[in-house]
Amino acid sequence: MDIWLCGGGKLAQQLLSEIDKLIIKLNPVVIGNGISLFSGPFQVQQFRLASTKPFESGVMILQYDKRS
Repeated sequence: MDIWLCGGGKLAQQLLSEIDKLIIKLNPVVIGNGISLFSGPFQVQQFRLASTKPFESGVMILQYDKRS
């Protein structure tokens, strides 16, 4: 069963070992401080870029798959 986790660096950090895909929305705007993708200490995980989807606004959707 799939879980879709949006935001929440503390929860993402706790679930990092279970995460097999990252979908990141990249906005071309600087707005200051934000929420860390993963908060606190964690084991380094490697992901590979699987796909990109650019939009006319400059927004990009980046999909990364966990490396085995």
